[in-house]
Amino acid sequence: MRTELISVIMPAYNAADYLAESIDSVLSQEGVDVELIVVDDGSIDATPSIAQSYGEKLIFRSIAHVGLDATRNVAIKMATGKYLAFCDSDDLYVPGSLAMRLHALTVDPAIDAVYGAARQFYSPEIAEELGREVRIPQEIVAVEQANSLLLERSKFLEIGLFGNWGVGGGVDWTLRSQEVGLRSVMLDDVVFDRRIHRNNNGRTQKLAQTPRLHILKAALDRRRQQGPAT
Repeated sequence: MRTELISVIMPAYNAADYLAESIDSVLSQEGVDVELIVVDDGSIDATPSIAQSYGEKLIFRSIAHVGLDATRNVAIKMATGKYLAFCDSDDLYVPGSLAMRLHALTVDPAIDAVYGAARQFYSPEIAEELGREVRIPQEIVAVEQANSLLLERSKFLEIGLFGNWGVGGGVDWTLRSQEVGLRSVMLDDVVFDRRIHRNNNGRTQKLAQTPRLHILKAALDRRRQQGPAT
C-alpha cells in the first residue's frame, strides 16, 4: 500500500457518452497520487473500449451486470491506496478536488472523513430540452454522498461495503457511518459537478421514495436493536 495513494472508484454502465470526460477529470487531478479503478457493469455500448483506450493510466475490469452498489464493491476490493474516493462515470471532479479534500483530512487528526459540495449542470447536448423538464438548484449544495467523500480505505471498510440497495447504497453507508460515530467534516468548496441527463441513476431507477424508505427503516431497526443510549 502506497501511503499517499488515493484509489478513485468509478463504476460504469452504458456510460460511453460521458465516460472519457469523467476519466479525464480524475486523471488530471494535480498534487495527488491517483489510482483510478474503472469497473464496467456489463455495458452493451462502447464503455469497455473507451476505458481500455487509456491503457495503464487506469485499472479496468469488466463484469456481468450487477448494479451500481455491487459494482462499486468490486472496485473497492481491487483498490490498493491508503485513501478512497468515488466518481460516477457521468460526473466531473473539479480541479484540485482530491488535493483539497486530502489536505482537510490530513491536517486534522480528529477527522475520519471529508465531504464537499456539488454543483449540478445540464448536459450541454440536451441542456435546453432538459431545462424545460427538470429544475435543478442553481446554488452550491453540500452533499454527504459517495462522490463527495474521501477517507482512509481502512475506515471505509470498518463501516463495511455498500449494501445491495441499487443506487441507494451511498445513503445507507452514510447512515451506518453516522451510527458508529465516524467523524466527518463538510467543506464549503465544490468538489464535483453532477451532470443531469436522461439516464441518471436516480432518474431511471426511481430511487426517490420506496427504496429510501426501506433504507431509513433498516437504520431505525438497527437503532432499536442497540437499545437506548446510556
